[in-house]
Amino acid sequence: MAQNSWPFVGGGGTAVNEDQWSIMARFWAQSGVTDYANTLEVYGDSSGRQVKVKTGRACVRGHWYENTAVETVAIAANASGNPRIDRIVLRLDPSANSIVLAVVQGTPAGSPSAPALTQTDVGTYELTLARVAVANGASTIAAGDVTDERTYVDGVYGNWTPAITGSGANPTANSSTGRYVKNGKQRSGWGRIVGFTYGGSGTIRLSLPDTPKTTSGYTRLGIMQIYSSVTGTLAMFQLELNGTVAQPVRQTHGMAEDGDSLVALKFLTGSDMSTFITSGTVTIEYSFDYEAA
Repeated sequence: MAQNSWPFVGGGGTAVNEDQWSIMARFWAQSGVTDYANTLEVYGDSSGRQVKVKTGRACVRGHWYENTAVETVAIAANASGNPRIDRIVLRLDPSANSIVLAVVQGTPAGSPSAPALTQTDVGTYELTLARVAVANGASTIAAGDVTDERTYVDGVYGNWTPAITGSGANPTANSSTGRYVKNGKQRSGWGRIVGFTYGGSGTIRLSLPDTPKTTSGYTRLGIMQIYSSVTGTLAMFQLELNGTVAQPVRQTHGMAEDGDSLVALKFLTGSDMSTFITSGTVTIEYSFDYEAA
């Protein structure tokens, strides 16, 4: 088995080829765009059958890419009779010594899917930036036809408004706020719902900022804390995936008594949550950590 090491100022480690450098640099940063939220953002403005890509930088398999002016990318005509989904990508081609914007054209269908990406270890590698919905006979691409698919080299923060639904009557709230960080496919964040009133039965559901990967090994998402100003009770719930949203499944309940005495922790069933939150208006705070699809 050969042993290799590089780079060095002398010996065999002085001659570092492109593949070796790329392999090493991948551990400095994952593939993705850098800087801020609209870096290399793809958008449609109905100016033609085309999309535009904003300025920005990206790292693709240890190689650096920079775009210093808004680029226009043409979308192929679709006269198939069915809609199509294309992808806008950064395409690393080591044989051409370049990274360029490119379109991966999808296959028209009644319910089309996004085309697969080419992602080889030392050959062509495509980093997706966006999906583009191309209607049959489309002559323009509008803003709503573009879906962002960027991932980031470092974590990027974002805001979203958590939606609250229930298996019975939908709950109400005075305000619902959330903040999260994207780091590759990792999503970590928190939500806060003030003035929450249930008024129904069954399980509440909380929307997530991005669709999670729904595999059995990643069903536990985080912890939710509920405080009732009416009863002075504090409860903790585990969050579990329910499709594209989260719902509480088990409760750990503890409450202070007479200043320093603490009720022993115990697990209750998810249905006990409805009883707890119908005691009055409550504040819900929750954190989560999961892998996005």
